[in-house]
Amino acid sequence: DLKRIKKHMFDPFEYLSDRESKGLMNKDFKMSLGKIAYQVACHQRVQNIGPKTKELLELIPDTEVKAIERCSGHDGTYAVKEETHKNSVKIANPVSRKVDESEPDHLTSDCPLAAKQIQHVSKNKINSAHPISPLLWLFIISNAGNVKMTPAAKDSPDETAVWTQLFSKIFVPFERFAFSKLLRTAIEITAAGIEALTVIPT
Repeated sequence: DLKRIKKHMFDPFEYLSDRESKGLMNKDFKMSLGKIAYQVACHQRVQNIGPKTKELLELIPDTEVKAIERCSGHDGTYAVKEETHKNSVKIANPVSRKVDESEPDHLTSDCPLAAKQIQHVSKNKINSAHPISPLLWLFIISNAGNVKMTPAAKDSPDETAVWTQLFSKIFVPFERFAFSKLLRTAIEITAAGIEALTVIPT
């Protein structure tokens, strides 16, 4: 049973990368995200799936992604314990300096806690979010009024509902674009809705 479940569990950007490689991902983005400072999460190196997030974000027109492969120092509860907080800040300082020097429009990481730690230490205090948040915003803006719902989206895989549950768990509000208002609509929080936003309209 565990092996069956494993076959249907994906990192969000691993899933999107698979769709893109099969020509099933809608890439008709209407806007740029500008310059993104992207901290490569430690857990992604363990997953050994490659730089899927960076590759997907770089598909967005006029978007520059600066990858920073260094630990943020958060490490679960390490950054929030009184006895280890100062050490965690020392670990995060080199990363936050790189972020400040690059003067990005956005700060993101596949580990939202890592991004928040970098934001906390950074002098510029730029808003941070999981990378799926700005990508969702682009899907919504780019496909507004253009998606034709069908009983089954083109070549729709059966794992969409499972992936969407993960999607809803890791979603972090993208403050700059007021996502809290957008999330009140049903389409962004259902399997059918996410499917409609990410596939090529039929």
